[in-house]
Amino acid sequence: MKEWLLDGGYLPHAVIRYGIRRQLQDRIRIIQSTSLEEAYSTKMKYVKALRTRPMAIETVAANAQHYEVGTGVLKACLGPRMKYSCCLYPTGKETLGQAEIEMLETYVEKAQLTDGMKILDLGYETDYLCFILSRLTRPLKLWMGFWRSVFC
Repeated sequence: MKEWLLDGGYLPHAVIRYGIRRQLQDRIRIIQSTSLEEAYSTKMKYVKALRTRPMAIETVAANAQHYEVGTGVLKACLGPRMKYSCCLYPTGKETLGQAEIEMLETYVEKAQLTDGMKILDLGYETDYLCFILSRLTRPLKLWMGFWRSVFC
C-alpha cells in the first residue's frame, strides 16, 4: 500500500483496523505451533538469528521516517506529555495522561531519586527526562539536564 494513503489520513479508521487485524492474523499463523517442543525450537531459532544480526538496521530510514510524522499525528496518538516510550496502567482505568505520570513516577522510585540530586539527562525530543520529571505531580528539585545544548 502506498504510504501516502495511510499517512495522509485518506483511509477510514475501520479500513486501517481491518488491515492491522489481517497482519496480526498472519503473524499468529506464522508463529503458531502444535507442541511446546516445536514452539521452543522456533523461538530458539529466532534467538539464534537475532544474535547474528546487527543491533540496529535501517537506521537512516528509521530516522527519516521518524521526522516525517507530523506533530498532529503525535498529538492525536500520544498523551499530554507527548511521552512515546511507555505508560503504566496499574488498574486499567487510567487515562493516557495518568498512565504517563504513573510510569514516570516508577522511574523516580526505581532510580531512588530524591530532592537535591543532580542528574545529567542526555535526553532527546519532548520525552527527555529532565523536562518531564520537573513537571510531575510531586516534582523533584535541582535537576540538571542536557538537551541539544540546552540546560534545564
